[in-house]
Amino acid sequence: MTEVQGDLWDFLPTHLIVIPTNTVGVMGRGLAAQARDRFPGLETAYRAYCQKHKSGHKMVRSEYPVCLAAFPQLILFPVKRHWGSKADLDLIRTNLCRVQSKFALEPGAPAVALPELGCGFGELTWKQVRPLFEILQDSQVKYLIVHPEASLGEKYASSFQLAKSYRDARFPS
Repeated sequence: MTEVQGDLWDFLPTHLIVIPTNTVGVMGRGLAAQARDRFPGLETAYRAYCQKHKSGHKMVRSEYPVCLAAFPQLILFPVKRHWGSKADLDLIRTNLCRVQSKFALEPGAPAVALPELGCGFGELTWKQVRPLFEILQDSQVKYLIVHPEASLGEKYASSFQLAKSYRDARFPS
């Protein structure tokens, strides 16, 4: 496992890209919105997948992270259940274990680039999330954790606050 600072999308040609999502299929902010904009049809396909694999109000746990056949370079990785919720550390831990299990058994497994899962619009800090990535430490798979550039964090700080205010108004605790 290696850590670098940069733009996650720069690693698309050589790595599978992990996209933080929710289990509803909405891809409206952050890296999910960037993926939706780069890959036409992605949000529609993911939302249909989420609807198909729902059991009541929850997505069946064994059905994610998601690798859709039409978008083989992406791993859609739920970090929260609903787009308006905060990220869930247990969900991130479970999904990191599933990614590790899936690729550890594949001969010639591809390299995987991951962002700081659950940070940003998920409202977790890297200090909270970082210990979970130890799951990937002793793997034959090449994992790359891509930290955002400082200027990007500053760029999105005001939109993050706006989104947080909107979420808090719509979904009071």
